Amino acid sequence: GSYGVSYDTKSLYAGGRRCGSVCGYSRYYAAPFFSVSRSITRPVTEILGNVREVGRGNFEISEVDTDSMEIEELDAGIRRMAEKIEQLLQSVKKEEEMQHLTQLQLLQAQVNPHFLYNTLDTIIWLIEGGQNDDAVEMISNLSVFFRTSLSKGNDVITLPRKKTYS
Repeated sequence: GSYGVSYDTKSLYAGGRRCGSVCGYSRYYAAPFFSVSRSITRPVTEILGNVREVGRGNFEISEVDTDSMEIEELDAGIRRMAEKIEQLLQSVKKEEEMQHLTQLQLLQAQVNPHFLYNTLDTIIWLIEGGQNDDAVEMISNLSVFFRTSLSKGNDVITLPRKKTYS
């Protein structure tokens, strides 16, 4: 060549053909490995996404489509686990609500006798003090209170029903 580089055209051509053949064979033999790799990484990536969703509190996760029995089992196990976690959280929430209601009922059971004692003591003081009209009003209000509280075990009384107790 003009720059002092010499090369043999036949050798270059033969080397290029060998490289082409090797590259062609590699592509031919490597293609199934890449296909298998994608068939594993795609569903595993989807399963990972589902696990993240469960971690965020979203228990409605979709089934992962795969040809691998092991990955199907893993996916089914994770979906069962998500369903069980959701059921447990709902159960805990119901138990907390029941516990709160029980605590309120216990507190009410403790307050009612003290309320009654204090109210009756106040009525006695009103009568002893000559404030009979105030004592009658207080007894009337106390009567409405207990009539409402003891109305067939209902905790809530509608306004029309309340008017009948007044």
